[in-house]
Amino acid sequence: MLLAKRARGEKALAVLLDPDKTDEGQCLRLLATCGPQLPTCFLVGGSLITGQGLTRLVSLLKAQTNVPVILFPGNYLHLSMEADALLFLSLISGRNPEFLIGQHVVAAPLLKSSPLEIIPTAYMLVNCGP
Repeated sequence: MLLAKRARGEKALAVLLDPDKTDEGQCLRLLATCGPQLPTCFLVGGSLITGQGLTRLVSLLKAQTNVPVILFPGNYLHLSMEADALLFLSLISGRNPEFLIGQHVVAAPLLKSSPLEIIPTAYMLVNCGP
């Protein structure tokens, strides 16, 4: 989906929703605001997910749209097999090896048997404050 758009020179828009900060009403209002011009995909995740909102939000987006839902996990526990894909994140700007490879080692057996499309993703935090 994203690679095909890139090959055609098309632009894409991803909207990130944090399950701890987005309830069902807020999600439905966002979808209503978008109208027929939905984003290319939804990213669902956050640094800290404390409740059961992840799977609930993924399910709601899947029920209300045909837009792919991609997980943006803060750690290996932030998984929902109802999503379409997972950004397999490697934090390449940090000093903590846990987010460079440690979480990957723990998640690999779970992801190997999952239906999720795995999207390898390196990311850098730049000037994230003191």
